[in-house]
Amino acid sequence: MLALLVPLPAAGTARAEALPSQPQGLQAWQGALIRHPRLSQREQALQLADEQRGSRWYDNVDSSFSLAQSLQDRNDYRRNGDGLVASLAFAMPFDLLGADQARQRLGEANYQAAQQALAAERQQLQFSVLKGLRAYRQSLDALQDSLERVQQAEQLWHERQARRAVEGEEGLLALLEAEQGYQAALLGRIQAWHAAWLREAELRLLLDDQAELEPLLGDGRLHWPSAADVGVSAWSQGVYIWDSHALLDPQRRASELQRLQRSGLRQLYVGLSAAQVRAEDGSVAALKALLQAAEPLGLQVSLLLGEPSWITPQGRPELLRLLERYRQLPFAGLHLDLEVEQLGWPVPPERLRQWLDTLTAATRHSPWPLAISSHPRWFEAPVADAPCVPCALEPVEQISLMIYQRDPRRSAAAATAIAARWPQLRFRLAQSVERKLQGNLSWKDASAAQLKTQVSAWQPELSAAGISGIDWQDWQDYPR
Repeated sequence: MLALLVPLPAAGTARAEALPSQPQGLQAWQGALIRHPRLSQREQALQLADEQRGSRWYDNVDSSFSLAQSLQDRNDYRRNGDGLVASLAFAMPFDLLGADQARQRLGEANYQAAQQALAAERQQLQFSVLKGLRAYRQSLDALQDSLERVQQAEQLWHERQARRAVEGEEGLLALLEAEQGYQAALLGRIQAWHAAWLREAELRLLLDDQAELEPLLGDGRLHWPSAADVGVSAWSQGVYIWDSHALLDPQRRASELQRLQRSGLRQLYVGLSAAQVRAEDGSVAALKALLQAAEPLGLQVSLLLGEPSWITPQGRPELLRLLERYRQLPFAGLHLDLEVEQLGWPVPPERLRQWLDTLTAATRHSPWPLAISSHPRWFEAPVADAPCVPCALEPVEQISLMIYQRDPRRSAAAATAIAARWPQLRFRLAQSVERKLQGNLSWKDASAAQLKTQVSAWQPELSAAGISGIDWQDWQDYPR
């Protein structure tokens, strides 16, 4: 029907407008509401009522002045007659004092009514903004959930396609169900985007001045995913789980996995305590059960190890023994969080070489792809007499840059600059929600909804730079 009313170019392409991802709160909107036309009308009415309520007794006295002249011309008299009359008249109520009091009461009543109308109008506008902001944020949360469902459904579909060669005809039904689920997720994404667009339109109708409106909608923008976006389909969120007792406990495992899934965290870096490592066969069985429970939920579990002493030649064999112990388990990857700075600062070149040697040994012995966490300082310009760390990391599958910065623009700018400097490497951005860190380094004061919104705002820029996702440190402090 729209094409019948508005001519569309033959080569035109549909394009979804970006949605504001971080609208300002009610307090910021109140300044713009002061200049709203509806409030201006109420303020003018209040000013007029204020002027009319201060009447005095002489306002009830009416006066008039008249001047009349007459001319007479008679046939029986030879001279004309004329006359001039001037008069001044005053009129007032019999009860002058009572009338004045009644007028004052009426003026005061009109003034109070105008005051109440102004307050009611202001309250109604604030309520409309609050209601609109709440509805819009809820629609953004629903949209983020739909984007994550598309990623999960697409991943499951690709997995079923890969298994088809092994399962044969028996896997055909599962493949068709996965494809149907993927198409349904795509339709759900369209519906969620349309719903968010409608809520945004309602917000825009609250203010006439578009120049004033744009800052209130915030700087962040959520863009429609397209096939041209680099790495959009591979985008994911991960989380460090150093305390894995709940995941390895059969009684708590299912509920913990569901919480992780609802939070949109697909990459799980699961660590082991010293007691769990000493359990040997018990930890192997618990990890195997965890992997079996996580797979149907679209969650990928990597083994997380992070003892700094393994960097040294003396401690390296212990790391290799652990890899040998768990090599039969189908982990999605091995994630090493070996922070070379923990062995002392400044870091001598020899320790950097030991770190790289440990990563090389892990790559050779690990049956899973290797990912690491690292401070961004090692991806700056190489220092003289020090090894080039990025040059030695090409065998590493992914590198999580620990750019702990509460300012999202600064962390994104630092990550994209590193990705541009080392295009042969594959990066992710690690952020902290740890309560022990300072406020300018951690997102510890953010809610789960705020983190989802921020990830949506990050995704287009980071994906375009080849950065494949966000990793949160760690699950224990992640907002529920």
